[in-house]
Amino acid sequence: MMVSRPGFLSLIEAWERDQIEIADACAALLWHLADRLSLVLVVHSGGKSLHGWFSAFNRDEQRELWAFMRYAHSLGADWVTWRRSQFVRLPDGRRQNGARQLTYYLDPGNAVTL
Repeated sequence: MMVSRPGFLSLIEAWERDQIEIADACAALLWHLADRLSLVLVVHSGGKSLHGWFSAFNRDEQRELWAFMRYAHSLGADWVTWRRSQFVRLPDGRRQNGARQLTYYLDPGNAVTL
């Protein structure tokens, strides 16, 4: 969940005044989105934000997943992460600057088992 887009600047400034960290706001938004699609994993960006992995396996892309993504985008999610070829925020991965992307939450019960 990336909320640093220009349209969210006033919101981020309000959080800072209230001493709410961006990661805390991201966690609340991810938890809210988990009411719509099962949350599997939350990874720290290696910067300021948290990114969620949701259970999309065997879901109808047109009916369920696009609706979910549109709603997530309205809350601040970044469209770029919707691309199938866009590898971002890998659990225990590293950014180009070496910053580690720690896993903050994992629910194996929501993960795909084959």
